[in-house]
Amino acid sequence: MPAHITDQFRIINANNFVDSIQDSTKNYYTFLGFPDPTNTLVGGTATWSTNTPNPIDNFKNQNDYHDTMLFFKKIAITDVKRVIRRLDWTSGQTYDMYKPNISSSNVASVTGSTSLYESNFYVMNSDFRVYICLQNGTTPDNPNGKPSLDEPIFTDLQPRSAGPSGDGYIWKYLYTITPSDIIKFVTSQFIPVPNDWGSLDTEEVKNASIDGKIETVVIKNKGNSDYTPGVYTNIPILGDGNDGKVSIVVNASGQVSSVSVTNGGRNYTKGIINFDQFNVSTLSSGTGADLEVVVPPKGGHGQNIYRELGSFRVMINSVFDNNSAENSLDFITGNNFSRIGIIYNPDTSDSVTNTGTSLGAIKVESTDSNVPISNTIYTTNTQIKQTISTGNTATAYVASYDSTNGIIKYYQPVGLARSDVAFDIDEFTFDIGTGGSLLITGETTGSSLRVSNFTGSSETNVITGETVDFGRTFTRGISPSEIETKYSGDVIYIENRAPVPRSPNQKEDIKIVLEF
Repeated sequence: MPAHITDQFRIINANNFVDSIQDSTKNYYTFLGFPDPTNTLVGGTATWSTNTPNPIDNFKNQNDYHDTMLFFKKIAITDVKRVIRRLDWTSGQTYDMYKPNISSSNVASVTGSTSLYESNFYVMNSDFRVYICLQNGTTPDNPNGKPSLDEPIFTDLQPRSAGPSGDGYIWKYLYTITPSDIIKFVTSQFIPVPNDWGSLDTEEVKNASIDGKIETVVIKNKGNSDYTPGVYTNIPILGDGNDGKVSIVVNASGQVSSVSVTNGGRNYTKGIINFDQFNVSTLSSGTGADLEVVVPPKGGHGQNIYRELGSFRVMINSVFDNNSAENSLDFITGNNFSRIGIIYNPDTSDSVTNTGTSLGAIKVESTDSNVPISNTIYTTNTQIKQTISTGNTATAYVASYDSTNGIIKYYQPVGLARSDVAFDIDEFTFDIGTGGSLLITGETTGSSLRVSNFTGSSETNVITGETVDFGRTFTRGISPSEIETKYSGDVIYIENRAPVPRSPNQKEDIKIVLEF
């Protein structure tokens, strides 16, 4: 039995996703992760940099994504926009026109697209204004339309031509992309659609829409040259709507040369025009004229921009900026990331507001007061260990090391677990058991340091007198991940990339497009 999920279902899902961002019970975070993609214990490959693999979607890999997460940032409603394909107006380009009946058996005249949303029926001009094409110069002599010569720049509420060239195009202004949205959401492939259509700057456009109002009639056949020349006004648009009328011009050759809508009426879902001697008394003869009434989308043009333009994609823009006081304490530097993802509703600690980190941290100190901690370096992406008691060893990978303040940030993927301890992963601790040690050993330069007895979230530098905020709270030298329940939340988006190094003055402007 043939079946099909419609585009409207996709648009509804996109709308629901945007709405859910504003729901306080639903929290989405963009995260960066996987600092060492050559590590095969957690799904890496030796050739990751030159042959980055496609993400894998299964339960095992979901855990790997959690294990190698570095830090995350909450997605706010200001970070989200529905988007559509970017179609720039270009002089001399022929565009499709809006048609409600494009399909595999009635393809778009210019692009040959089999659906409206795949056709090029709207444009963005050089001032970031968006217009829908209601007529592209289609006539019997130009069945595929004509090149557009006049850039639409007007903001009138009613459709009209854009200039004096007579290219035959009729445009309808929809909206202008705001400067802030240009920065955050305009790319070479996509442009944003406003949130909350019908409010603020888009209210007039929405209010001007009329359900079932006819804006365009296309001449598909001019007739058999036997029509009586003249101008015929108040010809009714028949169908299930009311009050629609057109004016028809018959040229000296006895053929229909133009049709203009004089009253678009309302409530049409189907319209026809009968132009023959039986329906127009002043016509003495003539047959064969075929006039196509183009029915607007439900509600009229401009009523529902998401349905009209097919916004079943959503762009998320997340900025990870080391120079932002709000963010920098959670975002590590001096290492790479090779994975971008989105996680939904992880169990985070109360300290997480806008940003957070999934890394654990150890505050270390020197075993010799005469030897500064800066003499010791823990190399990133190498293992560190602590014997916490006889037969029990905590193991992790170094994500970053702050040698000035003595803070090791680490991650503990399940691949580090050993079969001889039932695949348990032991935690680092100050409270060691019999046979345990406070030393943190590993591939280090200099002597190994030990877990300190520090408790707090800041410390005063004894040399400079400045107070350093660590952005996290330590209890006896240990600060856990801000994802309190390991593997909590659902990873709903994953993108693998070649490794990207992070430096102290760096900012990542991440744009993710979700297609529903």
